[in-house]
Amino acid sequence: MTDTVMDRTRGIGGSDAAAILGLSPWRTPLEVYLEKIGERQPQPDTAATYWGRVLEDVVAEEYARRTGAKLRRVNRTLAHPDHPVILANLDREIVAHERGPGVLEVKTAARRSDDWGEEGTDEIPEHYLAQVQHYLGVTGRRWADVAVLFLGERLFRIYRIHRDDELVGALFEEELRFWREHVEPRVPPEPRTLDDIRRRWPRHEPDRVLMAPPDIVEAAEQLAALRAELKALETREKELLAAIQKAMADAERLDAPDGRTLATWKAVASKRLDTKALRKAHPDIVREFERETESRRFLLKVRPENEEMAA
Repeated sequence: MTDTVMDRTRGIGGSDAAAILGLSPWRTPLEVYLEKIGERQPQPDTAATYWGRVLEDVVAEEYARRTGAKLRRVNRTLAHPDHPVILANLDREIVAHERGPGVLEVKTAARRSDDWGEEGTDEIPEHYLAQVQHYLGVTGRRWADVAVLFLGERLFRIYRIHRDDELVGALFEEELRFWREHVEPRVPPEPRTLDDIRRRWPRHEPDRVLMAPPDIVEAAEQLAALRAELKALETREKELLAAIQKAMADAERLDAPDGRTLATWKAVASKRLDTKALRKAHPDIVREFERETESRRFLLKVRPENEEMAA
């Protein structure tokens, strides 16, 4: 379940746990920080998050049918009894089960990756494991089931997670440290990605010049050399592509003497917006929907030592 905007700004939810630890494939600690201080709105639905929400009831009902468990919605945000900023929004509470009360987490995925183990085990992706352990720590429950529908394979699987008190303790310690050292004093965490860096410093300070330390001088020189190598490789790629396509002429497929298919070259129909024609025919409409944006442009001024390589 997606945390509400209000909940996101007043505490740390289960979906924040993996991001704070640097385990999330979708969010970084800096993104979490910006959401907590109200400078970044939660991202709009993707197709995956939309269908995950739509299918939540279906997956929960199938879990109940297969296990005989009685489920209950929890239509409020739960808070840890000792740490009010540690919050939880559960998909479902398991109120009647042979193992006693527990937590149900519902997931949908396109396909089962290597991060998902055999059904009935606790082998789930580590970012989901952090989320579930977070919920177990907030609720005090000893176990949780993760019900997953793998859409592309039409597979339904149930995984069993037992609360790990040591892991929960370490997780909450890191979450509270994040809140205390970053959110409360408004001190952003270190950026981890290029997008983070651009969010952290979206504008330049006019006329400000920094003196680069030796390691950054070396990094700039290595980047220049790498870009020169990439340019040479791109040139060679175009030469090889041209040779192959020239040999194919109007053939649909190119085979090797040993029977392997080397390449295919087929016509593919697609539709693209002709922005040049649209601007010419309807300039007023284009102006109505144009938005001015600002970003920093990075230009590397270092030249590689081997100028011939860059040519």
